[in-house]
Amino acid sequence: MGELDGRRLAEWAAALRTSTLRRLEAVPAGHENDRVGEGAMSFADLARHLVDADLWLERKLCRPELAAMRGGAGGEAVGGPGEWRRLLDELARSGERRSRLLAGLGSAELERVLPDERFGGEVPAWWVVVRGNLEHEAHHRGQIAAGLRAAGVAGDGRPEPPPEGRAAARAAPAPLRSFTPAAKTAELVAELERRGALIVRRLVDEATVRAIRAELAGALAAAGTGDEQSGFATRRLDAVLARSRSAAELVVEPLVLAVAEAVLGPRCIHFQLGSTQAVEILPGESATPFHRDDDLYPFERPGPQHQIGALWALTDFTADNGATRVVPGSHRWDDRRRPRDDEAVASEMPAGSLMIQMGSTWHSGGANRTRQARTALVFNYVLGWLRQEENQYLAVPQEIARGLPEAVQKLMGYRSHGRMLGYYEGQDPEWI
Repeated sequence: MGELDGRRLAEWAAALRTSTLRRLEAVPAGHENDRVGEGAMSFADLARHLVDADLWLERKLCRPELAAMRGGAGGEAVGGPGEWRRLLDELARSGERRSRLLAGLGSAELERVLPDERFGGEVPAWWVVVRGNLEHEAHHRGQIAAGLRAAGVAGDGRPEPPPEGRAAARAAPAPLRSFTPAAKTAELVAELERRGALIVRRLVDEATVRAIRAELAGALAAAGTGDEQSGFATRRLDAVLARSRSAAELVVEPLVLAVAEAVLGPRCIHFQLGSTQAVEILPGESATPFHRDDDLYPFERPGPQHQIGALWALTDFTADNGATRVVPGSHRWDDRRRPRDDEAVASEMPAGSLMIQMGSTWHSGGANRTRQARTALVFNYVLGWLRQEENQYLAVPQEIARGLPEAVQKLMGYRSHGRMLGYYEGQDPEWI
């Protein structure tokens, strides 16, 4: 097998799946069930077939006696854009599971002999991975490209740029713009509206960062890791205000509140705290799937913002240790478009810095290829008339809430929105 190892196979698999998905996402609406050639599978058939191939590989490595899978035309049909989107999302998740599986395989597991009648009886496991899955997908990716060309779309799923624009089309997106703590609110809001995210460097001092980390250390160490979406090697801790008094200072940071007022204020009497979370990405974590924080609210995009996020770096953020990957400009996208890895930038910044992003900006946790954890606090602010993502009245015991600054209490929801929304015993609940 030479120098080939599980991690390199995982990188190959991830790049291949990104390329396949880019082509499938370019399928014109209404053509998802079109066959890519006479007697061939349709685009939908191929997407389902590749999901099944990933599942077969996972089972084959656990059950060597498993027979080869077979595919066929007409087995999958989608009924519209929503079903097609769900199928592509399933294919993306399947690819992420495959990459994690391959990354965990050592040389002994890859050299293990498996029975496979397609390749002459017995072959090493890495041969089954490469020939039985990765090259298999590459073959079908070629079929998808041919089908796209027949439908009048470029074979790679992208419009062909003019000669003078090809270099620019290949260029990576510019990094997020960084500001100093002295930046004016109007500057920050303009950049946020332009690119969907920005960085304010070293907004809080080292003493505050150390205090928060110390207050959260025990609970964060005891927190479990997550799943495919939230990260198999990522710890998440909710109810931050119940565990860290120092973190309350960041919730009411004047710079953040001024930006939130400018973005959210025109659509509500006052905004509120939507959720609080500490996030620690451990060494060995892979990049997690892209998502939008405002997905929990049923609003059509693009449109007015109803949420912004404030991410505080409690450690240095680098491209190698899991800095949040942000897709600039994606807050302007509609719900059909999905981001590619090459459209994202790492939010690199020193500890004590802040990243602000629109709730509709696509982002994800980055891969941690270092030996140190990457830790952050995330506070989301939402319109005052929306249901909060995290129930602050239960997350923070009332005896702790009473001891917090009044401004924090109000952001938690201990006040009504107008005269009637959220009242208690006919009165504004701030008296509690």
